[in-house]
Amino acid sequence: MGGAWVVDSLKCKMKAPSGTGPLRFQFESGADGKVGYIFTPTGDDQWHDYAFPLRDFIPTDGTTNFDSTSVSTFQIMAEASGEAGRVIYMDEVWTGSPVIDVVAPPPPANVDVTPGTFVNTITWDDVPGESGESYIIYYATHPITDINALDVEVVTKDFVTIGENVGLMDHLLFAPATDQSVSYYYAMTCTDDAGNLSIASQNSPLVTNTAKGVTIINPTAPTNFAADGDLSDWAGITPFRMFISDGTGHVVTNTTINDDDDLSVLAYAAMDNEYLYVAFDVTDDVVSTDTTQSSWLIDSPDLYIGLFNWHGAPHSSYKRGNEPDYHFRFGRNAAMIDNLGGRRLIEQGDPNYYWDERFLPGYVVEAKISFADLAAAGGDDLFVPIIGMRIPFDLSVNDNDEPGTGNRQGIMTYSPYNEDHSWEHPYRWVHTWIGTQWVGVENEENGVLSYSLDQNYPNPFNPSTRIQYSLEQAGNVTLRIYDMLGREIQTLVNENQNAGMHVVEFNAKNFASGVYLYRLEAGSFIQVRKMILMK
Repeated sequence: MGGAWVVDSLKCKMKAPSGTGPLRFQFESGADGKVGYIFTPTGDDQWHDYAFPLRDFIPTDGTTNFDSTSVSTFQIMAEASGEAGRVIYMDEVWTGSPVIDVVAPPPPANVDVTPGTFVNTITWDDVPGESGESYIIYYATHPITDINALDVEVVTKDFVTIGENVGLMDHLLFAPATDQSVSYYYAMTCTDDAGNLSIASQNSPLVTNTAKGVTIINPTAPTNFAADGDLSDWAGITPFRMFISDGTGHVVTNTTINDDDDLSVLAYAAMDNEYLYVAFDVTDDVVSTDTTQSSWLIDSPDLYIGLFNWHGAPHSSYKRGNEPDYHFRFGRNAAMIDNLGGRRLIEQGDPNYYWDERFLPGYVVEAKISFADLAAAGGDDLFVPIIGMRIPFDLSVNDNDEPGTGNRQGIMTYSPYNEDHSWEHPYRWVHTWIGTQWVGVENEENGVLSYSLDQNYPNPFNPSTRIQYSLEQAGNVTLRIYDMLGREIQTLVNENQNAGMHVVEFNAKNFASGVYLYRLEAGSFIQVRKMILMK
């Protein structure tokens, strides 16, 4: 910026609320060179244009060695005027007079789909005249007119977006428990190099194919569960398989697993209203449990799971709050949450945790994890599992065949996209379901969804509860809350909704304790249930 310093300005757009105090724009070079410009923005919650000559920036914080030819840092800060909760918006921050592209590109053309074995291959033409653009593929059971609709899903492979000159992407088709017929429309958008998003492309023709049945999370706890290494309580619950012999396990590139005796895994997962239950039955010819080594360098299984009903784009990074992502590692001494700083959740010796070698070469893990403890650990919403939820999911197992060395030879994963990056990026995970019910899709076991209104959970509640209902057909839906005198106190839903399962949260923080009614009306279907608010 050396040559520009005496002729250019720093420009930006800013919107600030009333009462906003002075702010400082600051450039830094090296460890002891700072120059800043202090100003007070117009506080009227309207956008304003600002321009500050770079030559008017003066040394700050007692420094004098600023070098405009080696600027390394740009900062925006409150000048002794910070106030919790005050929000200031900024846009189009630049120096000089760059050309800013604000024109959206056209959508991709010739979007087409070819069905394969448990996969749909999507093809398209790159948008002409663009360089460095990226693409996103969407799919739904109905024609796609709004890419942000709740029932429009996003195809992902190794990355959330697809780069230039790719032109082809596979969409792996999954279904809960059994192979099932699915029919999808596909559409695409293009994002140019300046970040402008196109409208959705023309939909592909409706494509019908078979989705591969995948192992589900069991919707009830294992019978008489005890974390004792005896896996007989998991009888009747189908495990997630990770075997290289049948292709269910994927070996990370540049790591080595020779055969099923070297490493193979049966992993189990179940839930009830309060707990997540997990078990691993690991065949491993050499078990390394040197706890002086880092937990990921010795034999240890990992579970990646999102505790929310996933729809839309996958998370590009770990989220907290109402869509929390967790990375669990089950080590010899403790079960930990790796993405929360390796926080130890359950210690070995706790009645809810077991990790030990078994007689045949290998080891067994069992854990019972409280949803309430998870919410407290991550500052997240309390998860309430509901049958039919689609859950982000992955597994990986570390294999060390040289005890005491910390030399990890192999990594086996459940997701084919993991490649030892699921610990960084949730978009590399795949997904499963809670139970065998598949919302909005014909299920070989349960048939087409009917109209129903479930009992709220939790009940009694304070102050929030969730109400789940299913719709056989699309149409206008109302869900209203009444007191015991029949007076309507709140409308939760009044809109057209698609067929399938829906979940609504009711927050009664402003209402008194007592019995309330909730009434669902969809077409000719009407049902009323009671719930109890207990403060």
